[in-house]
Amino acid sequence: VRNMTALVILGSTAAFIAAVLLIPASVTFHYDGLFTVKVRVWFIRLRVYPAKNVRQAEEKGKPAKQKKEKQTILERARVAIALLKTFFLRFDRLVSHFVISPLCVQIRAAGENAHQTALCCGELSALVFPALKFLESRVKRIQPDICIFPDFALEKTQCKIHSTLRVMPLFVLIAVLGGLVAYVRASAKGRLVQAPKEARVKETKQETI
Repeated sequence: VRNMTALVILGSTAAFIAAVLLIPASVTFHYDGLFTVKVRVWFIRLRVYPAKNVRQAEEKGKPAKQKKEKQTILERARVAIALLKTFFLRFDRLVSHFVISPLCVQIRAAGENAHQTALCCGELSALVFPALKFLESRVKRIQPDICIFPDFALEKTQCKIHSTLRVMPLFVLIAVLGGLVAYVRASAKGRLVQAPKEARVKETKQETI
């Protein structure tokens, strides 16, 4: 009876862990003047960003303190796309299991005059659409809805982004373990290479003495 009870407990634990690892988790990104990130695993939903002081300000109905924007929308887009490409290339195996649905991007390009507005719209299009092609070549599936258009009535470019990324926690765990193994191997290799160098330095010092 005890053996059966132990087997049932072990089986239930294994089934629970397998279910947690195999049921896709989702990360939702939203930007509409304020960037928010929400994580959902099963029925558990967590808001991991923005920071605590921003959430408290929202609850009290007071505007949160925001830093002065020094970068233009084009500069921020270039930085964000560069970081995105770096991440996707670094974790290529993990990214190949990503399902991004939807990926909604709406940009209303604006400038000081009609010429700058049209120029801004063209530059943003030249950044966003190649980045979309890059994503399509890396992830498992993506459902994009991209809209970039000039708005001559606005004085400042407006951007709205909403996207949900889904992936099995099992693949994330494998990627983390793989990264740890690679780090340990690299550290061990570095020590093996460094040891002979230190020995040579010691021998050189002894010969000098």
